[in-house]
Amino acid sequence: MVSKDKIEGYMRFLGFQGCISNDNGKIWCFWKNICHTIVSTNDEQHITIKIEEGSSNITTVITAVYAKCTSRERKDLWSSLENDNNGINGPWCIGGDFNIFLEPDVKLGGNPHKMSKSLDFMNCMDNCGMTDIGFSGAKFTWCSDHRPLLMKCFDKTNNHIKYFRFLNFWTKQDDFLNIVKEGWDTHISGNNIWRLQAKLKLLSRKLSQWSRESIGDIQSNIIKWEEKIQSLEEMGIINNTEADKSKTNKAHAEYIRWIDMQEFLNTQKANIKWFGDGDRNTSYFHSLLREKRRKLQLDRIKNHKGK
Repeated sequence: MVSKDKIEGYMRFLGFQGCISNDNGKIWCFWKNICHTIVSTNDEQHITIKIEEGSSNITTVITAVYAKCTSRERKDLWSSLENDNNGINGPWCIGGDFNIFLEPDVKLGGNPHKMSKSLDFMNCMDNCGMTDIGFSGAKFTWCSDHRPLLMKCFDKTNNHIKYFRFLNFWTKQDDFLNIVKEGWDTHISGNNIWRLQAKLKLLSRKLSQWSRESIGDIQSNIIKWEEKIQSLEEMGIINNTEADKSKTNKAHAEYIRWIDMQEFLNTQKANIKWFGDGDRNTSYFHSLLREKRRKLQLDRIKNHKGK
């Protein structure tokens, strides 16, 4: 562990007023007095600091990472970050040297990267709700004995990288297999590993585009069909024709189809977000869906006179 005198010497030399190092002295953090800081986690592979700037009540959380070199050792890091996530409700930024990456094209030279080695990292970032904010500058920062990282904060929303997540309810859609076949049949040159990675990347883009264009926002469609059912039922009370009944039944079927999609999606999210809470939250969202289904049941029928 780095001595307190040594890190405080660098702090004064650099013009900061606060500092800390992690347990093994490989991560150093410095800050100025305009920030009120609380160190919430300090271990071998990362430091997590909560920062309040000036008179604002907004707390920003910064995590500095210097990960171990082996997958087995990094498992402690992923577990600790997911544990941090449970206590963070505001803005959170994680950065540093993870000793692993999410995209194969950030590797230069050597043997092709096996994406299976990145799965733990991917799952951790996904479970913590993280997205890649992108960068400008050199792609391979280690080429000149590492380089400093400057992060700027803006009020505006910037376009960031969203990593692909497979949605289970896609497999229930009629044209899903056609999209998969179209992507998988695309000709790509290279060795087997490279072709597999390239096809998976291409397929993820095709599925994401297809989902946006063909399915869209599930909740918006549920609201749309709820309103349509209400309108058709009101019209059916007035007209009471077979055609009206047929339209209403079809609308109910379409509404249930969207409810099913939402249930698939919520179940998948439950496995990720609420795993630590056991069955409590799972039971809760299932009760909401059962209530929606209950509202679709017909307890009695009125004629055009309201009887």
